[in-house]
Amino acid sequence: MSSHLLRGPVNASAECLEALRAKRGAWIPGESSIRPNLETRQRKAFFFENEIPKYADIKDYVLHCIFRVPLQTSDEASEKLRVISAEDIPESLLPEEGILMPNMFPYDTRGRHDVIWYFSSPETTLEFTPEKVTRDVESALRMRLKHDRFDFVYYCNPKMSVPSIAHYQVFWRSFTKTEFAEYEQDMRPSLA
Repeated sequence: MSSHLLRGPVNASAECLEALRAKRGAWIPGESSIRPNLETRQRKAFFFENEIPKYADIKDYVLHCIFRVPLQTSDEASEKLRVISAEDIPESLLPEEGILMPNMFPYDTRGRHDVIWYFSSPETTLEFTPEKVTRDVESALRMRLKHDRFDFVYYCNPKMSVPSIAHYQVFWRSFTKTEFAEYEQDMRPSLA
């Protein structure tokens, strides 16, 4: 695979992202696209006002909806939803790889915006090194796309909505064969 591909972590500052966007394209967020657009922000606000309050905590929502951790049973209709205790979670629900999925509230870029989530709790001993996250994103995209013509960057959001669970913002794009050849050619250093 081309050494001209980014495929890895980047600095989350608006200035660094803007410089990278100017060099590599609008699929990477920049100063004007580092947040969701107005419509997406309104959907996010509605979601946080109407869906999240059903759960005891946003972490319970993520563990239940993303990692499929079962909920505790309760006879109380008014009781908030909670996942089962950590020691009761089946091993099969504790993936070592991240779960890459489209961001529910994507930033306003011309590329794709996903989030890679990692099951994390006080008992978790996984280390989320840049090499591991890069490998997991690369593997997940390769499986989803069924080819290797893509590029991506990711970072840990400094303004997390869910700070209690490890996750990273992933921005990526897929290429046709022709686009990929052109992209590689454009990224090669000039000998002139």
